[in-house]
Amino acid sequence: MAAPAGTMPPMAPPGMYGAPMAPKRPIGVTILAVLTIIFGLLGLLAGILLVIVGAAGATVLPAEYQAIAVILLALGALLAIFSLLGIIAGVGLFRLRAWAWWLTIIVGILNVVFNIGSYVVYPIGGFPYGIALWIIIIIYLVVVRGHFGIGKPKPAGM
Repeated sequence: MAAPAGTMPPMAPPGMYGAPMAPKRPIGVTILAVLTIIFGLLGLLAGILLVIVGAAGATVLPAEYQAIAVILLALGALLAIFSLLGIIAGVGLFRLRAWAWWLTIIVGILNVVFNIGSYVVYPIGGFPYGIALWIIIIIYLVVVRGHFGIGKPKPAGM
């Protein structure tokens, strides 16, 4: 039976409104998350390859070259660990998790510091694009931090 003209239809009973809508993810965060995951996977593969080459070199090379092989092994292990962190951060960014925002900000600041250090030591490489890129990423993440629940007041009772 239809509601008479000029009256509102009855509202649904409490609890029948459905699940609340998830916050909309900005397209820039989606792009950043996907790129973080892709570069994390590439870094993980490179790290595993360095570990294999370093381990093989440490076993078959003469003693005077084994130090280089051990350094390759250590660098490969570090690259693999940091790449795993990148993959985890990318998944967290995709899901708008606050911890992923913080992890990416910390990684970004560390990258800026290390890129400045490497640019000071070896400035011949031209303009430091890595520094500029990470500064843009950090600024963007600060602008969209509200989507991660950072800077918003917590509801009462939490």
